[in-house]
Amino acid sequence: MSKWTQITELGQERLCSKCNDWWPDDPEFFYQSNGKSRQPCKACYEQLPSVIRKRAKQRKPDSAKRWIYEH
Repeated sequence: MSKWTQITELGQERLCSKCNDWWPDDPEFFYQSNGKSRQPCKACYEQLPSVIRKRAKQRKPDSAKRWIYEH
């Protein structure tokens, strides 16, 4: 067992590298890649500046299309 995981009465938990909270080690709380949990937890990942910028770029074309359609 690594320093990132622990076994509790709830099952295996993983420590988030960003918020330092313990979360159940499952796809509800951590993104998975090749069957392994990725760091940080989903909540912290969504708050990363790079992810926020990426999401904003993805939304921009829709709003531009809507503006063109409305005007």
